[in-house]
Amino acid sequence: MENRTTETASLTYSTAASDDVPAEARLRQYEVIIEMTTQIFTAQRLTDRLLLALEALTTGLGFQRAAIALIDDRRSALRMRAATGFEDDEAVEALEIPLDSSGLQISIIHEGRPAWIRRDADDASRAFLKQLGCPTDVLALPLFGSYEPADGFERGAVARGPRHTQKYWSPEPAACIGALYVGADKD
Repeated sequence: MENRTTETASLTYSTAASDDVPAEARLRQYEVIIEMTTQIFTAQRLTDRLLLALEALTTGLGFQRAAIALIDDRRSALRMRAATGFEDDEAVEALEIPLDSSGLQISIIHEGRPAWIRRDADDASRAFLKQLGCPTDVLALPLFGSYEPADGFERGAVARGPRHTQKYWSPEPAACIGALYVGADKD
């Protein structure tokens, strides 16, 4: 991805949730997401795909902190795979959270809905933010898709044409495969 100026990134970040977002800023956000998606589809390795997503969030959209965790079925845990912008990115990348945990950082996986993990919330949320070394709240987003444990992503996970019983094209069923954590103040 091309480098963005701090001014562009801060404009995009500061206007991301506003209803009064200028059309140019909205278009810029879509351009970043489309560019990232295109690059992810062409990347062969899982690590490259994760790094492209983090680059789009930080450089392209202007967020300072982001991490991606994927489910590790063998260990029955959510394992951080890539992180950027935290106090100690390597320590964050070493985190494993049991899937039977009751914290918001895991419940988003089971419920399939985004959630804010706030600094002023329950003990589990504060402990998770302390593990991340994150001074801000965190927006937790479930990641959906299909994958094979061998290479991280299933080839041909999306149907290429109409099915015999359906008139229109539709994607294959997807499951929650992980979570994206973005450091940002909810306020």
